[in-house]
Amino acid sequence: MLQPIPELRELDEIVTAMDRHAEVRTICHVPCQSHQFPIHAITLGPHHDRSTPALCLVGGIHGLERIGTQVILAHMRGIGEALFWDRQLRSTLQDMRLIFIPLVNPAGVHLRRRSNANGIDLMRNAPIDASQTSPRFLLFRGHRLTDKLPWYRGQRGQPMEAEAQALCDFVEAELFDAPLAVILDVHSGFAGHDRVW
Repeated sequence: MLQPIPELRELDEIVTAMDRHAEVRTICHVPCQSHQFPIHAITLGPHHDRSTPALCLVGGIHGLERIGTQVILAHMRGIGEALFWDRQLRSTLQDMRLIFIPLVNPAGVHLRRRSNANGIDLMRNAPIDASQTSPRFLLFRGHRLTDKLPWYRGQRGQPMEAEAQALCDFVEAELFDAPLAVILDVHSGFAGHDRVW
């Protein structure tokens, strides 16, 4: 089936080109309008050895921040091409894992909004509240007022959104036993500026 999101089409092409080097797992499916969007985790290196060091690149938490996903996809494409000629890269990937989750919020990308299909900001969707709060930046840090305002966390007492829960479950299963794990969440843009930070 043709994917309505260009980044998902590109991801399919990159993974196909990586051939046997990549393990692809769908960690979640997200319903949105008439679509079921997959959230993929792609692993290079010893796929089933959780005791190896790992670098995990995550993007697309916010649907409006497409550049983060595109940066990860460009990096994946370069690594995928190098796998066929770079012996040092292949040797390094015998002792560590590279993990990519380039698009956590496909519904937000499809709908062209920051939140997911339920109007919830996945980066602020957590079941716990801070023990100390400050009125400064109240909305920006996440709120439970209404999904009509940005940075909405969801209703108190509700389970985490499927995308956020799938990401947390994946990280716990794949990275908690690693002797060293680094997770980089790539975003883009803030306020009136467009930048990777």
